[in-house]
Amino acid sequence: MEKKSFHLMCTLAIIVFPEIFASQPGPCRQLVQKYAPSKIKGKMIHRSLYLDIYSKRTTKVKPLSLCLREIFPPATMQNYTVLDTDNTNFVVLYKCEYNPVSLSHIESVNTYTKLRTPKAATLKRISQAYKKNGLQESKVLYLCQ
Repeated sequence: MEKKSFHLMCTLAIIVFPEIFASQPGPCRQLVQKYAPSKIKGKMIHRSLYLDIYSKRTTKVKPLSLCLREIFPPATMQNYTVLDTDNTNFVVLYKCEYNPVSLSHIESVNTYTKLRTPKAATLKRISQAYKKNGLQESKVLYLCQ
């Protein structure tokens, strides 16, 4: 089931937002804050994706209301850096792949929460993880609201 939901999300993302996998010029960003790998295990909700698109979006993307529970950590989340976690209720994962031939990168951030509607303190920490590392929250696609 885990692989099916991941593939469904990727397919949906490619169709709805083809710019998700568009390369961005330059090297990967330098992260301000990183944490040790998360110790969370068990069912989590894939709450959001960060869309690194080069062109400016003119309309705000509405949440998809696709609350998919996944067993954490998913096998597809290898080589991710933890931007923040409390090792209980949430984790924010970052990955950047640099292509030295094209001198470009592809960046992604995935947020997982234990609850469908996290507490305000959890949402604040997730937001701070984005801000501290220069990630624009306007580029977040909320899957579960």
